[in-house]
Amino acid sequence: MVWFVMNLKSGTTTPAKKNKIKALISKLPDCELIFTEYVGHATEIPQKAVLQGIQKVVAIGGDGTVNEVGKGLIGSETALGIVPIGSGNGLARHLKVPLKTEKAIQFAINQPTVKIDVCFLNEIPFFCTAGVGFDAEVAHEFSKQPSRGLKTYAKMALKSFRTFKPETYNFDNQIDKTAFAITFANATQYGNNAMISPKSKID
Repeated sequence: MVWFVMNLKSGTTTPAKKNKIKALISKLPDCELIFTEYVGHATEIPQKAVLQGIQKVVAIGGDGTVNEVGKGLIGSETALGIVPIGSGNGLARHLKVPLKTEKAIQFAINQPTVKIDVCFLNEIPFFCTAGVGFDAEVAHEFSKQPSRGLKTYAKMALKSFRTFKPETYNFDNQIDKTAFAITFANATQYGNNAMISPKSKID
């Protein structure tokens, strides 16, 4: 049994394409599509899936939805799948998940399961990248925008670049360093193939 978790408000995909995704999944055997209804619901659904012994939970959305769904599966035997419909799709791109919806659905169902690392920053789990400084500022501003996509991200980056001031960070309680950005990279990229750590290995 495979559960698909979809946030209708996530990603840059049009309502028509989201309806197409619903139609595709409705025709698949042993698959169920569940819609998120509130903040945190995308984590609660996979937690229930684990308790019920569901084989896979597939996140349909952007990196935010993928992170929420993955958070509910940490340490379990239930696998995470991704149908990427976000603006960056960093984790999906790193894992070589097809970006075409039909192929991504089949990939999620049929691909053998592999183990990957999960990282924690201030006890908050992440699978792709996390950071402090400039990239965190841009991500924060981007999350508040009504529209998504590379164009919006670039606009927020330019806006933040004009006002952002590097800060001083302490390493190992010994060394203070001024940095524009510090990125913790479990995967190779932020998204949109913007590589930040090409040698990162997610396993």
